[in-house]
Amino acid sequence: MGFPAHIVKITCHRQRAGAASFINLRAQERIMGIFGAGGAESVYYTGSQSHKYVEKLILGGRNVFIISPYIDRHYAMFLRENFTGRRMLIISSSMAPEAERILKGGRPMGLLFAAVLLAVSFNWLAVLARFFSLATVLPAAILLAGSLLMFFKHENRIEVRVPHEFVHAKLYVSEKMAAHGSANLTYNGMHRNIEHLEITSDPADVARLKEEFLGIWKRM
Repeated sequence: MGFPAHIVKITCHRQRAGAASFINLRAQERIMGIFGAGGAESVYYTGSQSHKYVEKLILGGRNVFIISPYIDRHYAMFLRENFTGRRMLIISSSMAPEAERILKGGRPMGLLFAAVLLAVSFNWLAVLARFFSLATVLPAAILLAGSLLMFFKHENRIEVRVPHEFVHAKLYVSEKMAAHGSANLTYNGMHRNIEHLEITSDPADVARLKEEFLGIWKRM
């Protein structure tokens, strides 16, 4: 996991004791990478552009797990628009009401549409079966099954749980990356506030943080 090129170009570089430290003089950001045999396994970031890491993590995952006390409309739309065909579990104790509606609002209508389409399509197949041979109807049935499979494959799968108690942790996990620190999944938290994040691609750390998330999820 490397550093964004546009940051590296405007940094000064110091090497010491197995770690590389980058200080962005223009944006007042500080980045430290702890390098392992396969490259940087952990990055410690402090600055106002946490989105560079969190958005990369989210967009690169097929299964993403998020804990953020606050989620605003901006990032609810980001997740909804970019999460077709992916599975996402979210724990948030104080998300904006509009954000909650956006994240919870897609699936029931999608299932209703699929059910109506299925019923109408099978009625047409039944009619066709009366007038045509099985060899003619079978390809249509296979095409229908494939279309429905693609629909469910590409449908947004977003589950949100809102705990009764306030959850202060901020955690973002995908298959190969994990990040935790102070940044909420809001526009201010990702683009304006000075936040601190630890981002890791170490498989053991990613697996451990995923298990921590699932442990909290199952208790709710």
